[in-house]
Amino acid sequence: MQLTSPPVLIGLVVAVFLFFFVVSRGRSSSSASMLHPARQKRSGCGSGTIVLLILLALIGAFLFGRSGTGLPFSLSSLTNALASSQHALTVLQASISQQPSSSAYQLLPIPKTAYPQYVALAQKDAKAMGLVPAVFIRQINQESGFDPNASGAAGEIGIAQFMPDTARSLGVNAHNPEAALNGAAHLMASYLHTFHGDYEQALAAYNAGGKRVQDAIAKDGANWKQNIPLSTQHYIAIILNEGA
Repeated sequence: MQLTSPPVLIGLVVAVFLFFFVVSRGRSSSSASMLHPARQKRSGCGSGTIVLLILLALIGAFLFGRSGTGLPFSLSSLTNALASSQHALTVLQASISQQPSSSAYQLLPIPKTAYPQYVALAQKDAKAMGLVPAVFIRQINQESGFDPNASGAAGEIGIAQFMPDTARSLGVNAHNPEAALNGAAHLMASYLHTFHGDYEQALAAYNAGGKRVQDAIAKDGANWKQNIPLSTQHYIAIILNEGA
């Protein structure tokens, strides 16, 4: 494709314009979603439509550019190009409609515990790592109730319920609540990066292991939760207050 071809340049300009329009819409709607989380799903439809327009603009630029002269392209070429982009669009729309915005999680209630000093520390660590504090606090509460001396049946240790190998890999003392909370926040931030900001998948990875979650996604895509343990499904539901 020759970037100097006028049709190509026109198509790219249109695509860039629509992209920045989507970004501006996302920024304006994110603040409103804090007060009205239910709007998240509705706003996804409009964004999906605009993304489709971006894809069409890019496809048009590509096909016109290939002709070299800007002559009309065949209907079969357009059909093939649209078909090749269908999967990407479907995945994007599913992500928009199914994955709650992290701003909605800000409204989750904070549980009361017998260790308020550690709740405050967890909140600080969550903010430092770019996590939603309410989710991280609810997660640690589910793990140990913020008890620094908690122990699990499978050998989990301390406030963050680390397995010994996990604690060693993070370089933290699992018995030290300050170090363990910091390590847990780093681990969750890493999982969120791996799973593109999906809190359900990040929580599942913390509970059941990252590879198990990746295998579940590879096997069933959007239905990945069917391939993780029921205990992990329950873990996610409690922390994110799903089905309540």
